[in-house]
Amino acid sequence: MKVSVPGADEATRAEIASWGYQVVESEDGVPVIGIGAENAIDDFINAPIDRAEFDARVQRIVARRQRTINLVHDLRSPLNAVQGYADLIIEESSGDTQRFANQIRTAAVQMTSRLQEIRDKGV
Repeated sequence: MKVSVPGADEATRAEIASWGYQVVESEDGVPVIGIGAENAIDDFINAPIDRAEFDARVQRIVARRQRTINLVHDLRSPLNAVQGYADLIIEESSGDTQRFANQIRTAAVQMTSRLQEIRDKGV
């Protein structure tokens, strides 16, 4: 598994690598488990390194990412339905109803886009 440990010295990086982790800098588009400031556990890097604690923190981050992915999926499904129903109303109506349905559709598309951003960041 790839991990990023911002702020860690070379000795710490080498020790983490000896445990079977691939220590890398953060990479765009590559799933990297960040152990450091971006995950509010940067105090860990300044303390003596402990493999059991490191493994536990990595597992917590992985679990948090999985919960985020599941939540995004659970929210996107009904948003897609809202978007689809709004499309049907737009096609079958006119005037204010069509305008309101278009606003609903636009909001659903924006929310879907935001959820995609959250999923991609792997919060």
